[in-house]
Amino acid sequence: LRFVVGWREPMDLAFSLWSFLASIGQEGRTVEQRLGRSLQTLMSCNTSLGEHPRQLLSLGAPSLDAYRLCLDDRRVARHHFYVYGGLYALHLLTWLRLGFRGEQ
Repeated sequence: LRFVVGWREPMDLAFSLWSFLASIGQEGRTVEQRLGRSLQTLMSCNTSLGEHPRQLLSLGAPSLDAYRLCLDDRRVARHHFYVYGGLYALHLLTWLRLGFRGEQ
């Protein structure tokens, strides 16, 4: 079993989602407003990660779980979904914790 990861620049991904939703009338805010709110929401779940995102790689399991739980809370998720897909390290760390081995 192989696990293939496709990468896209995270802000390009977020802009593309915003642009699509705006084009079909589902988004009434400017991209600056929406992405600014998304980034604020990420920082509200862990301020130090917002300032130093590489720290995510050294978080212990309890801190990583707490960050993920905060992000997955429906009241929070509706504000950050534009940038959530681009949090590649968070998603890959979750797969590794679930038992996937990088050499597979």
